Formats: sequence, structure tokens, C-alpha cells
Amino acid sequence: MEGDHQMAVSLLCHSAALVLSRLLLAGVFLISARSKLRDRRGFVQLVVAYRILPLPLARLYGHLLPWLEAGLGLWLLLGVTAQYAGALAGLLLLSFAFAVSINLLRRRRYLACGCFGSHETLGPATLLREVLLLLPALHLALLPAAPATDAVARLIQVLIWRPAPLDWLALALCLAGLAAISRLGRALLTLQALGKPVAPHLPRRARS
Repeated sequence: MEGDHQMAVSLLCHSAALVLSRLLLAGVFLISARSKLRDRRGFVQLVVAYRILPLPLARLYGHLLPWLEAGLGLWLLLGVTAQYAGALAGLLLLSFAFAVSINLLRRRRYLACGCFGSHETLGPATLLREVLLLLPALHLALLPAAPATDAVARLIQVLIWRPAPLDWLALALCLAGLAAISRLGRALLTLQALGKPVAPHLPRRARS
């Protein structure tokens, strides 16, 4: 048991696993920031509609969040002090999960999620996605990384990387985990869409 535990910890602390968690979060935050920046006014209105923060703070948060996500995505992409970037990503994802949970408890499922520019409304799948994305953030924030070197040396190490059998195993496990999370999210979205009641068709008012 102790040997299995040590192997699991070594796989999670492996550079390939940490890089995959970092790149996954970087992609999520950069795509999310891009969709919000394309409709900044609409996103600010959506933050206000969530009724979590007072109106002035909600507007300020709505204006700042897309730029914060973009900066965090670039930070994760560069990989400099990734533990702090993972901690910040975890805090943001916790705030998203809190806002979604509050509005689900209020039975306000008609609200748009505001995720990645889609028209998805709130549901259990939305909350589950935020929780699942917390896993790579905690992975970066809590697990020790390799000793930091300068960016040029790290780039050279990546370019001349010769994977050992353990490297391939860590890479395969990370990719399998990401694929499983993606499939589970899509399945939940499908179930959520099938369970939505169809809105009745209301006839238009006759012109006077």
C-alpha cells in the first residue's frame, strides 16, 4: 500500500502531470476571457442579474473579471510560479461555484451561465464543471513542483525532453482523466437539456 501511495504521489507531482493541469486551466481561462470580452456589456448585465454582489461591486467585478481571466490564463501558460497561479485559479473557480450554487438554490435556472460565450443556462452540470475544474487548480496549488529555474533553461529542458516509461504513464493517465471529465460534462449537459420543459408557444397579439 505504501509503495502504491508513493507511486501515485510521484505521478501527480510529475512534471508532465503538472504541465497538463496548467495548460488545461490556461486554455479554459483564455477562452472564457475571450468570450466575455466580445460582449462586455452583456457580461456585466449578467453579473448584476446573479444578485450576489451590491450593484456597484457587481458592475466593477463584471468589468474586471475578463481581464483577470486573460491575465491568469497567460500566467498559467508561462508557468512562472504556477503554484500561486493555481491558487488564484482555485479561488476564482470557488467564487463561480458559489454564485451558481446560490442561484440554483433560488431556483433561477433561467439565468445564462456566461461560460465560454455559450447560451447554456444554469444547472447541476454547470456546478459540476466548476468543481471538476477545481481539481487541476488544487493539483497546481497544493502539490510540490520541481525546483524553479529560469525560463530559458526550462524551455531548453522541454525541447530536449526524452520521456522515460514513467513519463508516458503519467501522460496517459492525465489524458485519460481529461477525456473522462469531458465526456462526463457532455453527458450531463445532454441529460440537462432532455430534462428541460418545453416552453409553450404563445400566439402573437393581433395588431390593432
